[in-house]
Amino acid sequence: MPRENRKRGKRHRKTEEQPQEEVQAVQQPEEPEAGPSWIVQKQDAQADIEAPFGYLDTDVKAYFRSVDVQMRQWQDGTVEVDEDEKRAFFMAALTEMNEKEKQLATDPDCSVILERVVHSMDDFARRVFADRLAGSYEILSKHRFASHVIQTLITLGAETVSRETTGSLPKDCPPELPTMTQIILEVADDMTPSIPVLLNDPFASHIIRALLSVLAGLPLNLSSASQSKKSKKWKDRQGEMKSVFEEDRAAVQLKFPSTFGEKASVIIRTTQQSMSANEVRACAASKVACPTLDVLITVEAERGLSNVTGSLMDMVTSGLVEETLNGESTDSEPSAYIATLLKDTTSSHLLETILARAPAAVFNRIWAQYLCPNGDPSKIAVHPVSNFVFAKAVARASAEQLEVVGQKWWNRAVKAGRLGVIKAIVDRAVELGNGAAAEGLWTGVKEAFEVTPETSDEDTINTIMRLKTLPDYLASEQSEPNVQGALLLQAIVRLPDPHNKALLDAILGLPIPTLTKLAHHPVSSRLLDALLDSSAVPHGAKRRFVLLWIDHYAELVDDRIGSRVGERCWKWCDTYTKEKIARSVMHQEQQLAASYFGKYFARALHLYVLRTKPAEWRDMMGKARKEELERQQGVEKAAKPVDATATAPATAEPPVEKKKSKKRKAEKDSDEIDSLFKKARKMQKGALETLVPEQDGGEQVAMDVDSRVLAAIKSAPAGHSGKKKKPRH
Repeated sequence: MPRENRKRGKRHRKTEEQPQEEVQAVQQPEEPEAGPSWIVQKQDAQADIEAPFGYLDTDVKAYFRSVDVQMRQWQDGTVEVDEDEKRAFFMAALTEMNEKEKQLATDPDCSVILERVVHSMDDFARRVFADRLAGSYEILSKHRFASHVIQTLITLGAETVSRETTGSLPKDCPPELPTMTQIILEVADDMTPSIPVLLNDPFASHIIRALLSVLAGLPLNLSSASQSKKSKKWKDRQGEMKSVFEEDRAAVQLKFPSTFGEKASVIIRTTQQSMSANEVRACAASKVACPTLDVLITVEAERGLSNVTGSLMDMVTSGLVEETLNGESTDSEPSAYIATLLKDTTSSHLLETILARAPAAVFNRIWAQYLCPNGDPSKIAVHPVSNFVFAKAVARASAEQLEVVGQKWWNRAVKAGRLGVIKAIVDRAVELGNGAAAEGLWTGVKEAFEVTPETSDEDTINTIMRLKTLPDYLASEQSEPNVQGALLLQAIVRLPDPHNKALLDAILGLPIPTLTKLAHHPVSSRLLDALLDSSAVPHGAKRRFVLLWIDHYAELVDDRIGSRVGERCWKWCDTYTKEKIARSVMHQEQQLAASYFGKYFARALHLYVLRTKPAEWRDMMGKARKEELERQQGVEKAAKPVDATATAPATAEPPVEKKKSKKRKAEKDSDEIDSLFKKARKMQKGALETLVPEQDGGEQVAMDVDSRVLAAIKSAPAGHSGKKKKPRH
C-alpha cells in the first residue's frame, strides 16, 4: 500500500493480563515391573543403540571438526607447518580425547575423524587408545560407526605388533600398559565365543575378517577385498587416510608372534564346534556372512585344519572331505547345494576360495562331479556366474584335466563374450610349460572365432582383437579393439616356442599401416608390449619386429601411445641396432623435433652427438644400456618384500662410535690418489688399464703412472695455491 494511503488505527486500552492456566504435566503411565523384558520395550532402547556410551558435547564435536580440517590440509600439502607445531597440535587433540574415546567412536561425525587420528598415532598412543576401549570391543564392533574405528585400529595395530615382535619398543613406557600384542589377543578371546553371532552382523563381520587376517598373517587387504561399491565410494569421499608425520613408506613384511597363529587355530576349532553344518551352509548363502566365512576357510587351510572331518570346508562341500578321507567311491550323487553355489553371485566367491585351497583329492572330486561332469564343461564354462569359478579351477588343473576340457564349446563362449575360461586355459598351459598342454591352442582359438585357412593375418588378428567371429567382423562397421580379445592374444604370445610361432609370424607379417594402427591404440598396443617383454618370444622374432620400423619410427612415435611403443623398442635394442635406428631417422630430425610426442624420442637418440662424435655416442649408448639393466635389477630386488628386521632395530641401544685408525685413513687417502691418477691417465674414453699384480698392501697400481706429476704434488707447499695478491698501500 502506498505511504499516503495508510491510516493510523484507533488506540485500544491494554486489556488486563489474564492469569495463565496452569498446564498440568501429563503423567506417563508407569511401566509394570513384573513380566519378561520382551513384553515391555524400554523407551530409550533406540538411544542406547545409537549412543551406548552417551552423546558428545557440541563444543567437543566442533573442536574435532577443526582438527579434521587441519589434518586434511596437512595431508593434501596445501599448508606447510613446522613439525614441532604439528606435533603440539596433535598432542592437544589427543589430550582432548581423554575419557571420550568411546563417545567419539560411536558419533556419526567424529568416528571418521577418529580414524584419521589413529593413522597418525605412534605405537604408544595406539596402545593407550586400544587399552581405553578394553571390555567394550564387542559392543563397539556391532555399532554402525564404531566398527570402522575398531577395524582401522586392528589393521594398523598389526604394524605395532610387528615392531614389538622384533624388539622395537618405545622408551619410558609404564609397565602396567599392555602391549598391542596382548591387547589383540584379549580382543580375540572376548570375541571368540560370539563369532557365530558376529558372522551375521552387518557391522561386526568385517571386524572378524580383519582380526583373523592379523592373527593368521594374511595380507591385510584380504579383509577389505569384499567391500561394496557403495562403501568404497564413501571411503573415497573421506579422502586418503595416512599419517601426517610420515611420508609413504615402502611395503614391509610384517612379523607376528607364534601365539597369533595358535590363537587363530583356537578360533577355527571353536567355530567348527559351535556351528552346525546347516548354519555354516546358511552363512555361505548370506551376503553378510559369506565374505567372513571365506576368510575363515582361508585361515583354516593355512593352519592345516581343512582336511579333517567336520571342518568348515567339509561342511560347505556337503561332506566331500570326509568322503575322500574314508576312501568312498566317486560315484556318489552330486549335491544340489554345491551346484547352487556354482551359480550364485554371492556364494561363487566362496567356492573359488575352496577350489584354490582344497586338498588335491577334494579338488579332483569337485572337478569330476561338478565342473566337468562326463567330460563336458560347456554349461559351466558359458554360464554368466559359474564361468568365473571354472576359470579359477583351471588355474590349478593338471595337463590331463586340461585335455578333458576340450575345445568344442569355445565357439559358444566367444559368441557369449565370455573368454575368461579360454584365457585361463592358455595361461595354465604357459605355467605348466608343457608342450602337450599348449598343443593346438592357437588352432582352437581360430576355429572358435570361425577363422578359415584362407583368412588373411590382418583379418585374423582384428577378428580376435574385437571379440567377434569372422562373419560378424566382416559384416560390421569399424569397431574398437576389445580388452578381453587383446588379453587372449597376449596369453598366446607367452606360450612356449614353437606354439606361439604362428601368431608371431602373423604379427610380423602385417603391413606397416596396420601395425601402426595397433601401436597407436591403448588396447591393441599391449600386444606389441607383450611381444617385447615375453621371455618365450625368440630373440630373432624381437629383432625382426624392431627392424620392421626402420624408416617408419617417425610415424610410429608421432602419437601418445605409439611413442611409448617406440621407447620400448629403443630400450630393448643393443648399441648396433640403436645406431641403425638413429641413422634411419637422421633425415627426419626436424619432423621429430616438431612433433609433440616425437621430440621426446628424438632426445633419447642424441642425433647431434652421433653425427659429430660417433665413437663417443657408442660409448654413451653402451653405458646407458648398462645403467638400464642395473636399474631393472634394482626394481626386481625392490619388488621383493622387505624384512621387518631390516627396518626396525631389535633393541633401542645407542649407536657406538667407532675409532678411526690412522692406518685405514692412510689407505683411504692412497686409494683416492690412485683413482685420481687413473682418471688423469685415460687419454681416450674406454681405454683399458694394465694392472700389476697385488702388492703387499693389497693395492693395484697402474704401471704407467707419471712420476713427474707425483713429484710435483709432493713438492707443492701445503696451504699454498696460486699467486698471492699484492697488499694495497
